This record gives sequence, C-alpha cells and structure tokens, in this order.
Amino acid sequence: MRRSNRVFLAVLVPAAFVSTASAQSEPLEITLNLKEGQVFRYRITHEQEQEAQLSGLQPIKTRMRITSDMTHTVAGVASDGTTTVNMKYDRLAVQMRAGVTRIDYDSAGQEPAENDVVAKMYGAIVGKQIQARFSREGRCIDVTGFGEIVPEMVKAWPEAAGIADVLKETFSDEATRSMFAKLYPRLPEKPIKPGDIWADEAKASVPAIGAVTTKLSSQFVGIETVAGRRCARLNKTGQISTEGGAVDLSKVVGTGAGPLGLVKTDLHMEDSRIAGHTCIDVETGYQVQTQTDFEMSMKLTLEMPVPDPAGAGSTNTIRMTQNIKSKASMTMELIE
Repeated sequence: MRRSNRVFLAVLVPAAFVSTASAQSEPLEITLNLKEGQVFRYRITHEQEQEAQLSGLQPIKTRMRITSDMTHTVAGVASDGTTTVNMKYDRLAVQMRAGVTRIDYDSAGQEPAENDVVAKMYGAIVGKQIQARFSREGRCIDVTGFGEIVPEMVKAWPEAAGIADVLKETFSDEATRSMFAKLYPRLPEKPIKPGDIWADEAKASVPAIGAVTTKLSSQFVGIETVAGRRCARLNKTGQISTEGGAVDLSKVVGTGAGPLGLVKTDLHMEDSRIAGHTCIDVETGYQVQTQTDFEMSMKLTLEMPVPDPAGAGSTNTIRMTQNIKSKASMTMELIE
C-alpha cells in the first residue's frame, strides 16, 4: 500500500468567549430564525491524536489538525421554516504527523507541493460550495454538494481514481449529514428553562466501518454573552456506537479485490465519550460557538489477501487485529 494512500485515508478515518451567565426567569423558546441573504463566517478546527497498535509491533501514532474557514449564506427560508444555507470553503489548512510523514499545507497563499498529494486533494476543495437544509428546530435535514467536489479531488490526484468510490462514500450526503449532526445539535421542541434536557440521535453508514449511531443529550445551562451576542449555552454529552459485523470493501467499490488490496474490515467500538457545549444566538437560533471533545477505544479487525507461495496465482487470507485509541476535538466559532 502506498504511503500516500495510507496518509490520505488516515486524514479521512469551529471569538473570544466572555461569560455573563444570568438567571432565566421565563421559559425560553429557541428556533431557527434566519433571513435570506444573511452571511456568517466560521472557523472550524478538527484536532486528533490517535494510537494504533498491531500485536507485537510498535504503536503507530498520528497527530493531525485540519482548519477550514467557511462562509455561510442563507439562500432561502420556506414557509414551514426550513432554511437553506450555502456553505463555501474559503480556506483549508492541514497539519499532520504520522511516523516520518509530515504534512503542512495552508491554502491561504500556499500552493501544494507537486509530490504532496494529500494537500493537492484538500486544496481542490477550496472555493467549492456545499448546501445544507435545516428544520425550524435546527435539525440538519440534508447536505448536498460533495458529489460534485469528489471528481475535482480525483482530478488533483489521478492515482486516487482507484479509491474514488471510497471517497464518494466518505463524502456522501449521508456521511456529511451525520458529521453535521455533531456540529449542529437539535434545538428543543418546546420552551426551556435552565436544567432542561433533551436527546437526539443520528445514524449513518460510514465506509469501511458500516452503521454508526451517535447519541447526544443537550442541557440548557443559561444565557451567556459570546462574541457580543446573547446566547443560550447548551452542554452536551453522548456516545458513538457501531453495530458490528464485517464490511466487505469489495462491495463498497464494486471490485473483486477491494481498495488497496483490503477485503474485509470490522470495527468494534469498545468505549466512547462525547462532551462539549454549543452557544446558540437567541435571536437567530444559529450557532455562535461549538466545542466538542471525543474519546474512543476501538478494535479493528482486517482480513486481506496475500500471495500463496505454494501456488502460482493463488492467495491466502490473513487476519489482523489492531487496537486503536483516539482523542479528538472539533471547534466551530463565528469569526465575522
């Protein structure tokens, strides 16, 4: 397997905060209340540290940081409150350390190096736009647009054509909607007061993993001033689970061998924790700040073909188990 392939797949597997918490005497109703033409600029930062170990081998440690600046423009609001938001990628920066591999790329004034295929693929996203629809309660209904971006990523790195179907699954509308569910927790369906709790759940199919369920619990803490805006602070906790069962990647990509020679993978989530907060502008119902921390312990079982030395052209299947520990944080903050 090429190192660039492994690195890219590894990169794949959001204002100052001033608190003026005050008592909330009357129940507060929070709904999405955006107006067509409103524009918001956000910075989203994803940081992750991961350690993966195969039996008898030294652990492989990976550290990465991905920063994206995005412009959100309200494209329209339907009579039922459904709001459409266009989201454009203005800047993308990637930093990664994995063994001897180092990636340092920032689309702001920097052209990807000719041999830096990861930077070239992420650079292809800059300037592109996706579209998200939200219900009046803030739930992400759907996300579209990545289907048009993936071909540009493949064009930037022709060698990626072999895993194009995996990229399409990774950036599918369903997978992207699942990610948005972590960034945009559902707003309460009725007026709330400090201490009130409500739950939400999102399911998605993730390439090389299968069915993934994210459960979140949100609690209204009180009113705070964040970046000069009157906001409702919601503390959130939750967990991520997988249904288990091997996923045959040859079926994902529609070939006999599967991408990169991998045949089957089975990821079991042994333990997970989600904790963080979201600050919602009381006037617009839109986010001002979100911070989410993730901790996960997983066991990954791989089945892959290897040539059989005893028979010309025949193969044997080997089975390997990898223990993975991962810590990640995702921040989204309004910068304009």
